[in-house]
Amino acid sequence: MTHLEKRIKFTQSVADLIKFASDQGYEVILDWALRSAVAQKELYDKGASKCDGYNTKSQHQRGLAVDIYIMENGQISEDEEKYNILHQFWEDEGGQPIIVFSNGNKDLGHFEMR
Repeated sequence: MTHLEKRIKFTQSVADLIKFASDQGYEVILDWALRSAVAQKELYDKGASKCDGYNTKSQHQRGLAVDIYIMENGQISEDEEKYNILHQFWEDEGGQPIIVFSNGNKDLGHFEMR
Protein backbone atom coordinates (compact mmCIF):
# COMPACT_ATOMS: atom_id res chain seq x y z
CA MET A 1 0.00 0.00 0.00
CA THR A 2 1.39 3.41 -0.92
CA HIS A 3 1.71 6.21 1.62
CA LEU A 4 -1.15 8.06 -0.08
CA GLU A 5 -3.36 4.97 0.14
CA LYS A 6 -2.49 4.65 3.85
CA ARG A 7 -3.38 8.32 4.41
CA ILE A 8 -6.71 7.87 2.62
CA LYS A 9 -7.56 4.76 4.66
CA PHE A 10 -6.49 6.54 7.86
CA THR A 11 -8.68 9.57 7.07
CA GLN A 12 -11.67 7.33 6.36
CA SER A 13 -11.07 5.44 9.62
CA VAL A 14 -10.86 8.70 11.61
CA ALA A 15 -14.17 9.85 10.07
CA ASP A 16 -15.73 6.50 11.05
CA LEU A 17 -14.34 6.87 14.60
CA ILE A 18 -15.76 10.38 14.97
CA LYS A 19 -19.17 9.17 13.76
CA PHE A 20 -19.00 6.22 16.17
CA ALA A 21 -18.14 8.61 19.04
CA SER A 22 -21.09 10.80 18.11
CA ASP A 23 -23.36 7.73 18.02
CA GLN A 24 -22.20 6.99 21.60
CA GLY A 25 -23.28 10.50 22.61
CA TYR A 26 -19.70 11.76 22.97
CA GLU A 27 -18.70 15.27 21.96
CA VAL A 28 -15.16 15.05 20.60
CA ILE A 29 -12.48 17.40 19.39
CA LEU A 30 -9.75 16.52 16.92
CA ASP A 31 -6.23 17.69 17.81
CA TRP A 32 -2.70 17.18 16.54
CA ALA A 33 -3.53 15.86 13.09
CA LEU A 34 -0.05 16.70 11.81
CA ARG A 35 2.97 17.51 13.96
CA SER A 36 6.34 19.07 13.15
CA ALA A 37 9.64 17.57 14.34
CA VAL A 38 10.11 20.55 16.70
CA ALA A 39 6.69 20.04 18.32
CA GLN A 40 7.35 16.31 18.55
CA LYS A 41 10.69 16.92 20.30
CA GLU A 42 9.00 19.17 22.84
CA LEU A 43 6.55 16.39 23.73
CA TYR A 44 9.39 13.87 23.93
CA ASP A 45 11.36 16.15 26.27
CA LYS A 46 8.29 16.38 28.55
CA GLY A 47 7.98 12.58 28.62
CA ALA A 48 4.70 12.73 26.69
CA SER A 49 5.95 10.74 23.68
CA LYS A 50 8.21 7.82 22.89
CA CYS A 51 9.34 9.54 19.67
CA ASP A 52 11.83 12.40 19.59
CA GLY A 53 10.78 13.64 16.15
CA TYR A 54 14.21 13.20 14.58
CA ASN A 55 15.75 9.80 15.30
CA THR A 56 12.36 8.24 15.95
CA LYS A 57 9.50 9.83 14.03
CA SER A 58 5.95 9.87 15.28
CA GLN A 59 3.06 8.67 13.17
CA HIS A 60 1.73 12.22 13.64
CA GLN A 61 4.64 13.43 11.51
CA ARG A 62 3.64 10.97 8.78
CA GLY A 63 -0.02 11.97 8.86
CA LEU A 64 -1.04 8.57 10.25
CA ALA A 65 -2.04 9.51 13.80
CA VAL A 66 -4.41 11.93 15.43
CA ASP A 67 -5.41 12.87 18.95
CA ILE A 68 -9.15 12.83 19.61
CA TYR A 69 -10.45 13.95 22.98
CA ILE A 70 -13.85 13.46 24.55
CA MET A 71 -15.28 16.70 25.93
CA GLU A 72 -17.52 16.87 28.99
CA ASN A 73 -18.74 20.11 30.52
CA GLY A 74 -16.23 22.11 28.48
CA GLN A 75 -13.29 20.02 29.71
CA ILE A 76 -11.29 17.14 28.24
CA SER A 77 -12.66 13.98 29.80
CA GLU A 78 -10.36 11.62 31.63
CA ASP A 79 -12.99 8.84 31.71
CA GLU A 80 -10.85 5.86 30.71
CA GLU A 81 -13.91 3.65 30.20
CA LYS A 82 -15.24 5.95 27.47
CA TYR A 83 -11.85 6.05 25.74
CA ASN A 84 -11.68 2.25 25.96
CA ILE A 85 -14.93 2.08 23.97
CA LEU A 86 -13.43 4.30 21.26
CA HIS A 87 -10.19 2.34 21.23
CA GLN A 88 -12.01 -0.98 20.90
CA PHE A 89 -13.79 0.39 17.82
CA TRP A 90 -10.46 1.72 16.52
CA GLU A 91 -8.71 -1.63 16.98
CA ASP A 92 -11.60 -3.39 15.25
CA GLU A 93 -10.97 -1.02 12.32
CA GLY A 94 -7.29 -2.05 12.25
CA GLY A 95 -5.79 0.65 14.47
CA GLN A 96 -3.19 0.41 17.22
CA PRO A 97 -4.21 -0.17 20.85
CA ILE A 98 -3.84 2.50 23.53
CA ILE A 99 -0.23 3.57 24.07
CA VAL A 100 1.02 2.90 27.60
CA PHE A 101 4.14 4.77 28.71
CA SER A 102 6.85 3.23 30.89
CA ASN A 103 5.43 5.06 33.94
CA GLY A 104 2.04 3.38 33.36
CA ASN A 105 0.28 6.49 32.05
CA LYS A 106 -1.92 5.96 29.01
CA ASP A 107 -2.23 8.20 25.97
CA LEU A 108 -6.02 7.85 25.89
CA GLY A 109 -6.68 10.34 23.10
CA HIS A 110 -4.06 8.99 20.68
CA PHE A 111 -5.22 7.01 17.63
CA GLU A 112 -2.84 5.68 14.99
CA MET A 113 -2.88 3.08 12.25
CA ARG A 114 -1.05 -0.24 12.41
